[in-house]
Amino acid sequence: MLKQSRVKPSAALILSAVAFSALTLACFFFKDSLPASLTLQSPGPYIFVMDSISFQLNDRYFATGPIPFTWYSLLLIVGFVIAAFAGLKKANEWEADRRIIWRGAVVALIGGLIGAKLYWIAVWAPEKLDYILMLIYQAKQGNFQMPNTGMAIHGAILGVLISMIFYCRKHAISLLKYLDLIFIVLPLAQSIWRWGNFFNSETFGSPLPESARLKLFIPYERRPDEYVDSNYFHPTFLYEAVWDFSAFLLLYFLLAKRLKDKHGVLSCLYLIQYAICRLIIEPIRIDGITINSMNVPILASQVCLFIGTAGLFYLCFIRYRKKADSNK
Repeated sequence: MLKQSRVKPSAALILSAVAFSALTLACFFFKDSLPASLTLQSPGPYIFVMDSISFQLNDRYFATGPIPFTWYSLLLIVGFVIAAFAGLKKANEWEADRRIIWRGAVVALIGGLIGAKLYWIAVWAPEKLDYILMLIYQAKQGNFQMPNTGMAIHGAILGVLISMIFYCRKHAISLLKYLDLIFIVLPLAQSIWRWGNFFNSETFGSPLPESARLKLFIPYERRPDEYVDSNYFHPTFLYEAVWDFSAFLLLYFLLAKRLKDKHGVLSCLYLIQYAICRLIIEPIRIDGITINSMNVPILASQVCLFIGTAGLFYLCFIRYRKKADSNK
């Protein structure tokens, strides 16, 4: 009888880390060796802007401000839908309940959006909390405008984790198994969402000379004050999009089948690879979030790397080794 080939989790980790790092570093170091020059420039963040909407409710008159339809919002929806269908396909292979998966995906999306918003607001605490209070006051006055706040992927990961803990406990299903299903398709969504940063002319790196073959043009009004005289910058959004898509290919097509019975290992691999990604790319960026000269994304990535590594060690060398020994 032929033995089924298996990839040890430790070997999978090394393979993943090497592949992810190589692809991203190739984009960075060989950007000047491309056969042709490529300059990226956003056409602008808006698809179109809808005029204000007015309506009456219980004898009270409400009016919104202009409602913008942005590329970022469109790509957010597209990324979620494509990743959700990829997750449903994998759920069939794992013999998981499709209805629970679909509902869980919606719960994870809501939790992720809330977490991403709250995390972003928290690190910009004073002025943004005042901004949120102002929005609440405007809503009470019947003049609500769409909030203009950013999002952070580390907050989204935390929001997904918290929301799925409650969801899996409610439905009495395996948390680690369903987190694995989410985290093997999340990089696909992230690779699409990063292009929303391109349309917003954000998530860019340090300046580049005009002679660079791969560069990103940033409009004058979007440049930091110390770089107003620079036209071209590192397209760090692209570096991360390439990394994320590569992560999806490896996690979804190579590792998911081999590690599907080791619940939680894929989630740990996701945390580790994304932490490594941000630790490589973040020093290049010049628009990162800092508090008292401390780079918050780097700190959050270090925490993710520690949690992912500790979790992988526990699962591979304690939990599943004990199960293997007990089955002998």
